[in-house]
Amino acid sequence: MMTARRPGMWTLWLLAVAGAALSVPPTWGDTGAGAEATAEWTIVGYLSGEGDLGPAAERYLEGIAQGAGAAGWNAAVLIDRLDNEGACAARRYLWRAGAGEAAIAEPVPGSKAGINMGDATTLAELLGWARREAPAKRYALIVMGHGASGDRPAHNGVALDAGSGGDGLTSAELAGAIRLAGGDAPAPWLDAVFVDCCYSGSLEMAYELRGVAEAFCGSPGPMPNPGTPWQEVLGRAGSRQCAGGRELVEACLQVVAGSSEDERPVLCGVTPAGLAEAGACLSRVVTRATQNMAETAPAITLARSQSRTWGGGAELCDAAQFAVRLSECASDPAVCQPARELASALERSTIAVGGPGAAGMSLLLPGLLGEVPAGYRQAHPGIAVGCGWAEFVEAYTSRLRDLMQPAALSGGGAAPTGGQEG
Repeated sequence: MMTARRPGMWTLWLLAVAGAALSVPPTWGDTGAGAEATAEWTIVGYLSGEGDLGPAAERYLEGIAQGAGAAGWNAAVLIDRLDNEGACAARRYLWRAGAGEAAIAEPVPGSKAGINMGDATTLAELLGWARREAPAKRYALIVMGHGASGDRPAHNGVALDAGSGGDGLTSAELAGAIRLAGGDAPAPWLDAVFVDCCYSGSLEMAYELRGVAEAFCGSPGPMPNPGTPWQEVLGRAGSRQCAGGRELVEACLQVVAGSSEDERPVLCGVTPAGLAEAGACLSRVVTRATQNMAETAPAITLARSQSRTWGGGAELCDAAQFAVRLSECASDPAVCQPARELASALERSTIAVGGPGAAGMSLLLPGLLGEVPAGYRQAHPGIAVGCGWAEFVEAYTSRLRDLMQPAALSGGGAAPTGGQEG
């Protein structure tokens, strides 16, 4: 964990927020009377720093502020952390490009537990506030905090809030908050979404952002400290005059790929709109494989074993690698062909990857005796329900348990009932 540093004082104005700073505004997406989008970009930071991420959140605050300032852009940041007495020290900051002296924001009033960063309303309010107070031609969102993989169903999400029982934003909540804050703006109004949390770079999350964001970037595996160097990323993006979300994601991945940090994140950038085709291909794989799971399960197991995995129980696999391997391992042409098309669709939607051993987006696929986590369908309805992936995983793991039962009984033990492989 890095040492906390206080944000530098520089030549952009910081708006102090007092009173009912996080009250829900009457109109989420209005930019306010007389407001003009004079800045090219507004960078919105959503930093969940309670618990052990307080120093990291402050580093992100400083990096976003200084990077946006160097680029001549606006920055609007909400940072949630606890003070030395354990009380809420949440603050939000606003820098307008070209304004005057900076000042420290007032703390957000509230209980000791403070605001809940795992509540979609908190994110939607911040985005709406940023659009009203710092309108720009383009917007990017940076979410920072802890994330959880599928083996922790009670904490399934990102930006986990330690003061709110570990509540986190699910993929559906993230997309819903962005839609709500957009109001009547043409979709997608948000140009780029960066989720700097462990296990955020999933196909499930990217798929939910279709029609919500032009570009998405996350980490399919652990997100180590010090995280993304946003001061350098935004400075480079500003010097290149990035004209859209894709270009901003490319700048981020180039900086991470060229970093000399020992602990660099593995990041994957994608265009969510391109995943509509991938979803259709995945649905065809799921339909055929689920109908014929007895024949297909060995190929699924082999394909999974040849794909990169992440998570406490290795319950996440590289979606593109799995699709390629399944197209090679399966004997059923009705599985092979859509799996091959899925791999191609995922490749076309990928902007770039960065970091050590760079890989693609993750996808839930538990190994031996795994199961679909509680709340998975609600958290990621597009992939889990719309594409039928949850039903597929349940059919696959049920088949594995059926295959294991005779072996367990012949050894004199009871039939296995569940759990994750190590």
